[in-house]
Amino acid sequence: GGSTALWAATDKGLDELAKRTSKRKLVIAMTDGEDNSSYPSTSATVVDKAKKAGIPVHMVAFGNAYSVDETTMKYVAQKTGGEYQRRENESIADLFTSMQTGIRHQYTSQLATPPAGGTVLLLKVNISGLTIEREVAAN
Repeated sequence: GGSTALWAATDKGLDELAKRTSKRKLVIAMTDGEDNSSYPSTSATVVDKAKKAGIPVHMVAFGNAYSVDETTMKYVAQKTGGEYQRRENESIADLFTSMQTGIRHQYTSQLATPPAGGTVLLLKVNISGLTIEREVAAN
C-alpha cells in the first residue's frame, strides 16, 4: 500500500471551491484505500468546513469493502449532505453519469423558521403528478 491523503485532498477541494462564485458547489472524493497521510486534515475537519460552507461531499470508494474506511466515508457524506457509493467493477464514466443524473435532479429548500432539533419533517414534492416523500430530521 501507498500513501492516501483522502482528507487532505478533500480539504483542499473545499478550499478551492470556496474561492469560486458558483451558486451550486459539491466535492466528489474518490479513493481505493484508507487515509494514512492527511495530517493535520481529518474527516472531522472536512465535515466542519463543508458544513460551514454548505458544500456536500460525495464519497466514492473503489475496490472491496475491506480496503477503505466505509464507516467514516459514509459519515462524512451523510453529515455534509452528500452520498456514499462503493464500486468494484464499474467504470468511472458510468459512475459519473449516474451521479450527474442524481445531482441534476436535486433541489434545495429552506424554512423561514427552523424547527427544533430532533423534529422530523415530512417533505412532499409534487411535480407533474409525480409525488416524492421524504422524512428529514432537523439538526
